[in-house]
Amino acid sequence: MSNSNQEYQSNSNEPAEDQLPAYSLIYNGGGNGISGSRANVLQFDLSQRSNVAGIDNLLFRGSAGMKWGTALNQGVNLTFSFSSANSTYTSWATPGSQLSMTSTQITAARQAMQVYSNISNLSFTEVADTSTSAGDIRWGRSSDASVGTAYARFPSNSGPAGDIWFGTKYDDFYQNPALGTYGYQTFLHELGHAMGLMHPHEGSIPTAPGQDQLKYSVMSYHSFDGSSLSFGYTNNFFPSSLMLNDIAAIQYLYGVNTGYQSGNNTYSWAANTSVFETIYDSGGIDTIDASNQTLGVTLNLNSGTWSSIGKEFHNGQTYVRDCLTIAYSSTIENATGSAYNDTLIGNSVANVINGGVGADTMRGNGGDDTYYVDNTGDIVVENANEGTDTVYASINYTLAGNIENLTLTGGAINGTGNSLDNILIGNTYANTLIGDAGNDTLDGDTGSDSLYGGLGDDTYIVDNLGDTVNEIAAEGNDTVNASVNFTLSNNVENLTLTGSAIIGTGNKSNNIITGNNLNNSLYGDDGDDILIGGIGADAMYGGRGKDTYYVDNINDSVNEDTISANYTEFDTVYSSVNFTLSNNVEYLHLTGNAIQGKGNSLNNRIFGNNLDNIIYGEDGNDELTGYDGNDTIYGGAGNDLLIGNKGDNTYSDTDTLYGGTGDDRYYLTNINDRVVEYENEGNDWIISFVNLDLNKYQNIETGQLFEHATTITGNNLNNTLIGNGKNNILSGGAGNDMLKSEHGNDTYLFGRGFDRDTIIEAWNAGTLTQTDTLQFGSSISADQLWLSKDTNSAYGLSIKIIGTTDEVIISDFLAPVNGRTIEQFKTNDGKTLLANNVDKLIDAMAAFSPPVIGQTTLPSNYQQALSPVIAAAWA
Repeated sequence: MSNSNQEYQSNSNEPAEDQLPAYSLIYNGGGNGISGSRANVLQFDLSQRSNVAGIDNLLFRGSAGMKWGTALNQGVNLTFSFSSANSTYTSWATPGSQLSMTSTQITAARQAMQVYSNISNLSFTEVADTSTSAGDIRWGRSSDASVGTAYARFPSNSGPAGDIWFGTKYDDFYQNPALGTYGYQTFLHELGHAMGLMHPHEGSIPTAPGQDQLKYSVMSYHSFDGSSLSFGYTNNFFPSSLMLNDIAAIQYLYGVNTGYQSGNNTYSWAANTSVFETIYDSGGIDTIDASNQTLGVTLNLNSGTWSSIGKEFHNGQTYVRDCLTIAYSSTIENATGSAYNDTLIGNSVANVINGGVGADTMRGNGGDDTYYVDNTGDIVVENANEGTDTVYASINYTLAGNIENLTLTGGAINGTGNSLDNILIGNTYANTLIGDAGNDTLDGDTGSDSLYGGLGDDTYIVDNLGDTVNEIAAEGNDTVNASVNFTLSNNVENLTLTGSAIIGTGNKSNNIITGNNLNNSLYGDDGDDILIGGIGADAMYGGRGKDTYYVDNINDSVNEDTISANYTEFDTVYSSVNFTLSNNVEYLHLTGNAIQGKGNSLNNRIFGNNLDNIIYGEDGNDELTGYDGNDTIYGGAGNDLLIGNKGDNTYSDTDTLYGGTGDDRYYLTNINDRVVEYENEGNDWIISFVNLDLNKYQNIETGQLFEHATTITGNNLNNTLIGNGKNNILSGGAGNDMLKSEHGNDTYLFGRGFDRDTIIEAWNAGTLTQTDTLQFGSSISADQLWLSKDTNSAYGLSIKIIGTTDEVIISDFLAPVNGRTIEQFKTNDGKTLLANNVDKLIDAMAAFSPPVIGQTTLPSNYQQALSPVIAAAWA
């Protein structure tokens, strides 16, 4: 116990404590009886408490606490000295009682100060203790008979503040203050007072239940929870370090030393010795190692929990060995057990837990943990969602729940996974790996291994010709990564060559076979296979099925035999280099920087890319698509479909399309596209996304508008022109043309030299509030148009330009139902004939024969009869 002037401490081996006498200062100087300056002192109140009971209980006497320095959580440098018989100090009851400390005591004092410096930002500088100088912390010794054990002064501005005194009454303890002894613990205890720490039982803030004992604080007077103060300490072994709450309280006062034990440290203790301490470690990857212990241990890596290690000692109540802990501000990552049956418990970070050769229980607690298993009695415990964990096993082993990965060490042993996505790795011997459920990765390592993936999409790593991969049907989409030549076993879908492997062979499934950087030979066998050669010069054989090849080297070869060709399946090449389809391969897609693609004698489909492609269809009825870019497309022999660049009318690229012989079809998306067709090369068709004038595309017979295009014009051939339901303008020009349109306000143009055109307008289109118009060209007046029934059809209307062979037929115009498909007829001089007036002109003109060729005006006798009717009909 202590008051403002002095402290008393007892031990069960000591008699009752005696009251120490008060002392007086020789000088009214700066302190310790010496004139001079002192370190600053801070008094703080309850508003600055930590709100952690174990800390605040040690700091506050009443409503205030004291520390050296000027701020909480801030370090300070203190001077210290060792008093002697010649030092200037107090006058004791017995003259000459002031003694020098022994060398052993001085060593213990230095060790104690180093302990405080290790955990905090306290530092200590030694000064001489003479008649004229002394340190802020002054270690002293007195032989006065009235001196009990030891005492120390709290930080303050008074002269004796920071002084620590030891009596000689119990020199048996203090003369040899070794680690683990009552004497050494007293040095830690008294220096704690000098730094500002209280006894837990005297603090004004109650401590946490069960924490007023030495396991939590060297400042406690209790050997165990609930021990009596009347008997003092009852231990036969004592803390060799500051304990949990001491460290937390000192760090609250003086800050945390982040440089102490910041590397990768290993903590171990001699066998057959007791352990009573708290580990403080500021960083690195650290290990508690109990491999030399002669008893099984319990190691708990969670800060503030207790580990059992070392030799038992008696605390006055029972024998204990659970007195090792880790500071709240520290993290220890790894634990190594003994040769006995241990319990090792991890924390929230990634732990490496090695139980040793005994039957150990190893438990993680979050983090990506690693376990070492070497005994059939070993138990590994993980909860769900506690990281990705790995077991290294030197025995046959099956992963427990919530553990993801297993690596075999040792000999020819077996490993089995669980329902998670496991990674199972063998060793250099012949292992059996069983994946169970989950999407597993099985790597047998260099031995001749048997690999069983089980359910899920499994991945196998094969590196030995003796490795076997085993899958049952409907057990997922599986992949082999092989560094040796390999043939897929049944029910395995995919193969990737790695390392120096050069040959890969599939099975009857739909395989994906991928090469490496070497010159590979890939064989697809049956199934719809995908063969990816890699950057080498690869030979790829698809076999039966609808196969897909990826080509990236001009020396790659694609091979399909006639058997596979007759299998009625279509094969496809994706090439990033210029490529010509080999025999029996139907489709080609250009990718990457490839610009040229060429087909074969089959009916090919060839697709360009965004570059300026040159595409050759060769023989066969081909579909050739340029996509973006300024493409040149040659159809070759056969009825080909040639498509420039797809999309709307915003493309600016210009394509040149060569159809060749056959009935070719072109898709135009740009008014600057070129279509090249020669005479007698079939009946060719342009489908245009832009307004189309076939005069630019000679030898094209058919034109059709698509999407937003509205105007179409024929050339000198007998054209078929087709609208698209918009408000189209259709002009056949020379030749006997057929003009077709659908709904919309369409305008058909007809003039001299247009030959004989036929208009097919959607039936009843006019009832949809649309008006279709036949517009006659310049120099054609109303009295030069001869209307009659078409003699070659049941309901057609014939309109001839008199004196010429030019004639336009309007199909089904005179039909009794859904007729009158053209609503109005216009001449260039502004005259309009409505559909309902057509019959009047037909009837009037039926009395006469049309004027002969060359007679471009009505004869006078015609005019007398027809002019009034014409004038009335054409308004």
